[in-house]
Amino acid sequence: MQFQGLNFGRFLSTRIIPLLLVSCGMASAVEAKDCFLTIGGGYSPTGNQISLERNVEYFQGVLAESYEGNIQHDILFSDGSDPQRDLQYYDPQQPLPKIYELLGQVFDTESGQDYRYRNHQIGNLRGPSSVTEWDRWVNEVGSKMTADDRLFIYATAHGGKSSDKKRSGNTYLYLWNKEKISVEQFANSLRKLPENVPVVLVMVQCYSGGFANSMFPNGDPAQPLDNRDIVGFFATIETQPAAGCTADIHEENYHEYSSSFWAAISGSTRTQEEVTNCDCNGDGLMSFSEAHSYTVATSTTIDIPISTSDVFLRTYSKTSGEVDDEVHLLTESSPIEELRQSARPNQAFALTELGKHLELTGDDWKAAIAEKKKSLEATKKSLDSEDSSLKRQWSAKKSVIQKEILTKWPELNNRWHPLVPQIIADQQNDMIEAIESHPEFAAWQKLHSQRKELSVKKLDNRKDLAKCERVLYLLKTLALTANLRHFASEELQQRFAKIVALEAMSLGTEGSKQHEMTTITARKVPVTESTEKEEDAPLESKQTDEQPAANDR
Repeated sequence: MQFQGLNFGRFLSTRIIPLLLVSCGMASAVEAKDCFLTIGGGYSPTGNQISLERNVEYFQGVLAESYEGNIQHDILFSDGSDPQRDLQYYDPQQPLPKIYELLGQVFDTESGQDYRYRNHQIGNLRGPSSVTEWDRWVNEVGSKMTADDRLFIYATAHGGKSSDKKRSGNTYLYLWNKEKISVEQFANSLRKLPENVPVVLVMVQCYSGGFANSMFPNGDPAQPLDNRDIVGFFATIETQPAAGCTADIHEENYHEYSSSFWAAISGSTRTQEEVTNCDCNGDGLMSFSEAHSYTVATSTTIDIPISTSDVFLRTYSKTSGEVDDEVHLLTESSPIEELRQSARPNQAFALTELGKHLELTGDDWKAAIAEKKKSLEATKKSLDSEDSSLKRQWSAKKSVIQKEILTKWPELNNRWHPLVPQIIADQQNDMIEAIESHPEFAAWQKLHSQRKELSVKKLDNRKDLAKCERVLYLLKTLALTANLRHFASEELQQRFAKIVALEAMSLGTEGSKQHEMTTITARKVPVTESTEKEEDAPLESKQTDEQPAANDR
């Protein structure tokens, strides 16, 4: 049996591979069915940004290119078939009337002022994103799958932190009408599927990394592994918000995990730009693990993406502990070339590209990152201080202008006053004149612009800090990979190898190809492509990571 798109790395002894082959089964290939479930949308109209709808549509396009004929793709999205306006969007071609823009600033209510709402446009839904529909899908579809099938679950939604201080990984996936599913509930639901069905998760909500624990019974890493083949790729770690959700209608401004991940898988971005140089092992196939590493290396967001194998290593391996005297354990501070020996090609690619971006040199990259972070955190402190100062000045001038406007139009003290709409309609020119002619107006507007410029700098700072954290996370993963054989049983080492193999699967063409459990025909990548990354400088959307309340998933 051959594992396409997979290189186990130097950490595996030669005896592990035969064991893995036995565990995966040497039976002849059989017709396999790939099943897809997408869970998408927000928890309410104000949290259901158009980017979530567009993510589902993008994924539908990726599947259409990857498979011949019809495939089973069930979608649970926001309020389902309800015709109510459930989707939030922003169109820069529909600007606010000037009077509303100014009043929004004067009364500090401009956030969301230019958002509009419509019904979502996703067709052929199975139903809304609700606990009831999730349970129904598991019972009616998931439970009837066979060992020859594979299940892919893509979640493009919002997420929440764990409410259990002792289990930070028990995070939440938010559904419509403010329902939610915890990692524990999700993991238990997956165990209603037949035991031998491989499951691949791609989840991009805030705190999505907690769902890597779905590989454990009850979603609890304190419990021993069972015989479930569950792997996944997650936008960020369990304690951090994720980049993404935006009401902007322009997809070129979408910068979040799945945009990069599916672009690598399909070979083109959501705006039809070609994506190359991500076939890290040069086998002409695009695997999930390669797409993940491409995202880790190239995405310009605040995310710290992780995979199931990362969490497995942090559960069963160590960088210190009782070992024989002759054993040399690696740590994040070990020489970089020594750590590279544990890297699979996709990990080596991510390490190299991040190192270039951060201009890391020397043998001890952890120390280099510490210096880089020290500088970035000092910059962050300075930017935060400057922002606080600008905000105080801006608020003071706003209060002066607001007081004068309320003196002339006291009805504005209550926006629900019945005369307010008529006053704005009849006297808007006078109101605009009163605001713009105020002695503090020019200085106030300058402060407003300075705060916007500063927010961009703060976001860039967060992105660079995130890339530092990505390097540290990867260094630890490589050290733990090298050390696994010193702390884990042979059975656990074999299980890790199997997880790596499952992560190296790819999308394929249903009905025209046969596959064994961990292989399937994927998008062919020209073998002449280089693995060197092309520089990219994507724009940020109007609604981006610097606005956590609106955009953190």
